[in-house]
Amino acid sequence: MRYRGQSYELTVPLPLPVGAAALSDAEAAFHAAAQRWLRVPDETVEAVTLRSAGVDSGQPQLPRFEHVGPDATGAHMGGKPVWFDDTGAVATPCYDRKLASAGQPVRGPAVIVN
Repeated sequence: MRYRGQSYELTVPLPLPVGAAALSDAEAAFHAAAQRWLRVPDETVEAVTLRSAGVDSGQPQLPRFEHVGPDATGAHMGGKPVWFDDTGAVATPCYDRKLASAGQPVRGPAVIVN
């Protein structure tokens, strides 16, 4: 954290769970640490960086998709002109993402519509 306008920060703990009380505690810890180094107690405090650590809970369960065909023809929605650079519009095929399935290749350039 740092005071607004400062270009250096002080690291303070952020108690869990994160909420109004935890943020207030972190701000109080910052003010206590800052009193040793800075003289700007009335300035607004900014949180600059938040670091967290996690615990691996095992292999994630990823969804499995049924392979429905060799290409995404069923998801094709037509085409539209798309500008990729200053050479002008290029006719570009568009595909509906919801109708495409895993394992279906799409040759680009292409637009995938969500």
